[in-house]
Amino acid sequence: MGFLSRFLVGSICALALVGTCSLAGATSSKASAARISAHLTKTSFKSSQAGSVKLIYKFSAKSTRFSYLLSFKKGSKWQTVKSVKKNGSFKGSKSTTVKKVFAGKSIKVGSYRLKLSADSGRTLLGFKVVAAAPVPEPAKIVVDQDGFTAVADPYATGETDVSWGAVLENTSPDAAAADTTVTVNMLDASNLILGTDTEYIHVINPSSHFYLGDDAWPSRPGTVTALQLIVQTGQSVYKSVALPSITNVAFSQDNGFNGLHVVGELSNTTGAVVSLTTEISAVVFDASGKIVGGDITYPDADVPAGTSIGFDIEIGVSSIPFPNVASASVSVDGPWTP
Repeated sequence: MGFLSRFLVGSICALALVGTCSLAGATSSKASAARISAHLTKTSFKSSQAGSVKLIYKFSAKSTRFSYLLSFKKGSKWQTVKSVKKNGSFKGSKSTTVKKVFAGKSIKVGSYRLKLSADSGRTLLGFKVVAAAPVPEPAKIVVDQDGFTAVADPYATGETDVSWGAVLENTSPDAAAADTTVTVNMLDASNLILGTDTEYIHVINPSSHFYLGDDAWPSRPGTVTALQLIVQTGQSVYKSVALPSITNVAFSQDNGFNGLHVVGELSNTTGAVVSLTTEISAVVFDASGKIVGGDITYPDADVPAGTSIGFDIEIGVSSIPFPNVASASVSVDGPWTP
């Protein structure tokens, strides 16, 4: 074979080899061209929602590798939470939950990033786990203090006049107590119920006190030695209710009966008419802070919004001598029932 023939043959073989190499390179490039895309159905959620938030990811072509790295931001650095690497055949669209991505690791409040990788490409997602809102605390009414004074009724032979008072507290910071019933049993030394008085309170606002008092006459003869208060709240309402304000509270002596009067002003700041059936309740204390009685009254007329009216609460006809009283506290009920 001459030189020219050998040259042509060699050139043809070289071209064939180049073609073969190029074809192999194209095939390899196609096999490694698998990319990955992804998104989360929510990017801010509570830890309790991790089981419902979906991670949806898709391979653009068949991939022999799949991996992800989940990191948590701590200060200015990213801390690995979970790292997973898999080999095999991955293609098409996939779906899982964020909870499964954590794979049993603790789901803390904070910022996260999730890097997903395939044969040729990666994608980076970010999300936040936020704190769950605190569970609202239902209304709870407790009796902070109660007390009474009992004396023989000078106008009814054999009967006892009991002036009682109680300080009620709604310990919930979130909910008003609506439609509260307070049952007051008057007991003798053997715990026999000599009489029962019942009062209803439409609303006690969150984190507030209600001063409840009344005058009662036990139906059985005997000496009242203690009170038993049973408090039942109809429902919790998660808001505060506008109530009239009480100002200029003072007390005076009834010269005719040596009794006690608690006086003051009710100002209607509610924006609506305050009915003449609205209950105004007073509790009176001695110099040591002990409750010595209480009673109720009502406005003499409806009170239009933005106006005021005076009130006078007679604390028992004869049960509490004026010198025994050092202070008084007054509450006004709301006309509102949710």
